[in-house]
Amino acid sequence: MRGLCIAVAAICAGTTVWAEALPETLCVWPTPQEVSVDGGTFARPKTIAIVPADGFDAEAQAALAATFKIEPTATFTVTWKEDASLPKEGYTLTVDADGADLAAADGRGFFYGVQTLRQVLAAEDCHGVTIKDWPDVPFRGVVEGFYGQPWSFEARKRMFAFMGEQKMNTYIYGPKDDPYHGFGPKWRDPYPEAKGKEIAELARVAHANKVNFVWAVHPGKDIHWKDDSDIKACLAKFELMYALGVRAFAVFFDDISGEGTRAEKQIALLNTLNREFVRKKGDVAPLIMCPTDYAAAWAKSNYLEKLGVGLDPDIQVMWTGDAVCADITQGTVEHVSPRIRRKPFIWWNWPVCDYCKPHLLMGRCYGNDPTNGPRYGGFVSNPMDKPEASKVPLFGVAAYTWNPDDFDSEQAWRDSIKRLFPEVAASVQTLADHNSSQGPKAEGFNREESVAIAPVVARVLEAVEAEETPDAADVAALTDEFRRISFAGIDIIANCKNKLFVEEVYDWADGMMAFGNAGAMTTQALGGQVPPAVALAAIRAWRDQQRVLSERHAAKPFSEGIVLSSRVLTPYLDKAEAALRKETEK
Repeated sequence: MRGLCIAVAAICAGTTVWAEALPETLCVWPTPQEVSVDGGTFARPKTIAIVPADGFDAEAQAALAATFKIEPTATFTVTWKEDASLPKEGYTLTVDADGADLAAADGRGFFYGVQTLRQVLAAEDCHGVTIKDWPDVPFRGVVEGFYGQPWSFEARKRMFAFMGEQKMNTYIYGPKDDPYHGFGPKWRDPYPEAKGKEIAELARVAHANKVNFVWAVHPGKDIHWKDDSDIKACLAKFELMYALGVRAFAVFFDDISGEGTRAEKQIALLNTLNREFVRKKGDVAPLIMCPTDYAAAWAKSNYLEKLGVGLDPDIQVMWTGDAVCADITQGTVEHVSPRIRRKPFIWWNWPVCDYCKPHLLMGRCYGNDPTNGPRYGGFVSNPMDKPEASKVPLFGVAAYTWNPDDFDSEQAWRDSIKRLFPEVAASVQTLADHNSSQGPKAEGFNREESVAIAPVVARVLEAVEAEETPDAADVAALTDEFRRISFAGIDIIANCKNKLFVEEVYDWADGMMAFGNAGAMTTQALGGQVPPAVALAAIRAWRDQQRVLSERHAAKPFSEGIVLSSRVLTPYLDKAEAALRKETEK
């Protein structure tokens, strides 16, 4: 089932509606667990009253006030009540022309119910609906755990607002290139005053969006086990972070070797932090750890079994799957769960690009088992160093982790782009269609790219290799796709209102005009519509610009060059160019 999409023609009183049968006049994301509609339609209210006026969750009220003016005398009322029988973070919502009845078991439930209400009331003509909803995965969100340029202060705050709207509740702060996080001796030290103030503000903004701001320490590369001094250092650092408003913590032991990898020492540290800090504070979320053996590819010793036996049962243990980058199958969960004696907390390495920096990864979220929801202790996605571009795949992650059984990957992907970039949605979709593969470094996890046009490309190349003229319809279709690519880059740069996104993808978008022109000219040359020399000149112009753009991009901190459409279209141009050169040499 895709996001709740309700059309007037499809509404029947008291009927549960499965959204794939409905046009997209209204969509609720993430997909609710249970939906029924009552057949009524009404005009979108401009003002809303909250009943009772006092005691409503503050963050939920702020979210409602972001869309509607709240007035005590408004005729459209949001009547709320607590209902302890509902699942944690769950809610029920009934909406009709008179107002909405909202019940929830806790503050997050009210907050998420309001996020759904905002979507139900987004259209000018609204529909009566009843929703009962709850998350299948208890902890859902993002781990900023990549190597390279950490996100900015402003980018993180924007991400928390996005996460709140998408019902994600966990952000783990662990950028590898923050020395005060780890990978060196500074993990023991307090943050400089200015940075500490930033973290305090980040924790506050995260809380306002019902997101746990999880601060992670990474001590393993530099830790000393000879005495308890570094256990005390960890406790002291946690206290410093607690004073800044942090109420959730993690300890990472990934990507290290030597003394820091000793399971029994890690267990002692983690249990001490859990017993002497987390449990005693009383207002701190469960402790999370990332083990040294975090993937099945090299978890061959009894290290994980030691963690399973020795760690306090309320400590979460992270897992990336069969490899560093892998889909999370039922098999990988069933492999690790008995070893660690708890549900794994998934660290999903998509759309992270620190191992394939020239690539832009804006494809859809897919490949994870839809039945795994009850098997997860948590699920977080490691994103790109480009936070705004990462929101496209993260939208899908939010939908998958809320309701895996009914997750529609394709629809989530396309709706995310429409919502995030409405004024240039078609162009961003074109950018995303052709920029999602990580290239040859993906090691079995290479994501799909240029899916719709790939069969056409294959047929054109088959004809070229047979020294035949490609079918005219295929030539026309592929030429049109390249023209869309050329236009999309111009459109994004000129018209996208999200300037932070434009800044992130600028070099790729800038390169799309020459790339698209080269592709269109080349395809027409193969079809006999333009001289080969014209196409070869267009290809040279594209390669020259690609070189300039790559050099420009590589000059940025932690960056390399850029690659466009590496899986289907660039290889097509390479092969087509060779064929045209061969033809001109005859």
